Amino acid sequence: LPTWEFTAIDGTSSLRCPGSVAASAPSKQKQNKRSNQRPTEETPERKKQRLEKNKEAARMYRGKQKEHIQTLKDRIAKLTEENNGIREEIKALKQQAPPWQR
Repeated sequence: LPTWEFTAIDGTSSLRCPGSVAASAPSKQKQNKRSNQRPTEETPERKKQRLEKNKEAARMYRGKQKEHIQTLKDRIAKLTEENNGIREEIKALKQQAPPWQR
């Protein structure tokens, strides 16, 4: 069985098994790779392509949104119709029931 050592470093404590490798803390000097790069100018062609792509994505989103709203409206109509039918059925059953059960 390995024996465990207790080590206090800078007011912190840790347990480690002899022979094991301690994990090092991530470096605070690590920077985002893009932060060192200069921002590139967007060419008019790329800007036009990006705007066209965005325009198409927005058009597709609006179409899907309209389709979803129509689906919800259809479901509301169906459930309202079903609810009205159930209410009529309850009304008819109440009329068929003897007076002492009403």
